[in-house]
Amino acid sequence: MALAADASSRHVSFLESGRAQPSREMVLRLAEVLRVTLRDQNQLLQSAGFAAVFPETPLGKDPLGPHRLALESILSKQEPYPGLVADSNWNIRMRNEPLARMARAFIPPENFAAAGAAAGNAVKYLFDPLLWRPHIVNWELTALQMMQRLRDEGARELMAELLRYPGVPSGLATVSSGDATLRDPVMTIRLVKGSLRIHYFSILSTFGLPQDITLQELRIKLFFPADPETEAVFRQWAEAPAGTSR
Repeated sequence: MALAADASSRHVSFLESGRAQPSREMVLRLAEVLRVTLRDQNQLLQSAGFAAVFPETPLGKDPLGPHRLALESILSKQEPYPGLVADSNWNIRMRNEPLARMARAFIPPENFAAAGAAAGNAVKYLFDPLLWRPHIVNWELTALQMMQRLRDEGARELMAELLRYPGVPSGLATVSSGDATLRDPVMTIRLVKGSLRIHYFSILSTFGLPQDITLQELRIKLFFPADPETEAVFRQWAEAPAGTSR
């Protein structure tokens, strides 16, 4: 770490033991080496007695207006396939109409109301019994893979919330999927409701080299059909009147 931060191991050792105080530049340099998020870098700076340097601008406000337009363009061009933009806790900040159509196709209106805030979270959609969970054919594998991702992200609070849902095994967050994840090249989800069947995978994107906390924490999740039947359903929905799913 000392070499990567262009510092002596002696100096880093003194910082670790408290025998020396870091400069503002050293805090940022070590944080970059350790791949600390911008939000946590601000906290490190404040703990060391310095002012935070990275802004957290509301999405759509200056100077992030152009970035919101870029997100809107991505979601629009993703049609007829679903897409969404979520924050670091997977709360949905933006979505396109195909995603709304897919949700309406599987979930009755009263369930949305009963689910409350969970209906605005992309991960809780998979775990809440009122939302997509009853329709996910490979739910156990899906839940395991999602928990592994959240564990890698350090999203412990969200994981704890998911474990409180009924029927979610308490040990799910620590189990390794082993060879089960090799069934598909990437994680795929199968939804079934009567004769309606959807099989999709997704791609995650982020902004390159963001210097704003809001932008760094945003994820762009784009859905794609994993088979011709799903492709046909998405295109059929796109031809239906607005506000419907069939």
